[in-house]
Amino acid sequence: MLAGAIVVFEAYFDETGSHDGAAVLSVAGFIFESHKASEMRTRWQKVLDENKMPYLHMSEFAAGGGPYRHLGKDKRIEIQRELHAILHDAAMCGIVISVSKEAFNRSGLSDSALPNPYALCCYLCLLAVVETLGERKLEANLTYFFEEGHRNQPTTNQMMVFLFRNLERVTHSFIPKSDGGPIQAADMLAWLHNKYVANLLRGEDRMRQDLRALVSRVRCDAACLTTVGDIDAIFERMRKSISETPSVRVSGIFAGMPFGRTVSNSCAERSYW
Repeated sequence: MLAGAIVVFEAYFDETGSHDGAAVLSVAGFIFESHKASEMRTRWQKVLDENKMPYLHMSEFAAGGGPYRHLGKDKRIEIQRELHAILHDAAMCGIVISVSKEAFNRSGLSDSALPNPYALCCYLCLLAVVETLGERKLEANLTYFFEEGHRNQPTTNQMMVFLFRNLERVTHSFIPKSDGGPIQAADMLAWLHNKYVANLLRGEDRMRQDLRALVSRVRCDAACLTTVGDIDAIFERMRKSISETPSVRVSGIFAGMPFGRTVSNSCAERSYW
């Protein structure tokens, strides 16, 4: 890379758990250099085409339902391994934030500028991207892409317009899941982490093998906010640093595999480091 060159990055995020009855809402995604995101789309689409898959939607894919009924369990595992390898080659890192919706509703954030779990998760993902690029001291143009259609999209869009109002090199957009590999990979990570944190809330510290396989191939920074204390602590960090450069490190350990550090307390102290 030439000294002083501006690198173009793209960060793709998707959510899961917004439906009624879900205990946890998760937002997750990956950071790519722009040219690697483009290359990934081509390789990812080739795997989908070879297996007669219109796209990857993890909740249906994992169960073998919908457009994946023609794929047996062993074949789906093989496909996931192929997609993990593609993601490993393309992504700088992954980021995932999961929040207990019940704990959020009992916290003070519902009356704040982040009035719902989706807005909180998106905001923390934005901060995590800022820190990740800041670690590398990169001069970068950055575009955030979020999957379109969430019912709290208007609120989150207003938040991002406000945050980016004075930043010439940062933009954002909402795109459909059919856009390709990067946004579908975000769906994969969001769904898998959501399942893991939902298990934690039930007192079951166990992880699906496909999540274990994914995070063993790709660095992913993660946080689970499962109590009011977790959420209030995050809000206090944000309040204190409101006039400073945003810097919230969201990372941890999954089942003994390095995930950096965590911003969580309580539940996170058992399974993270």
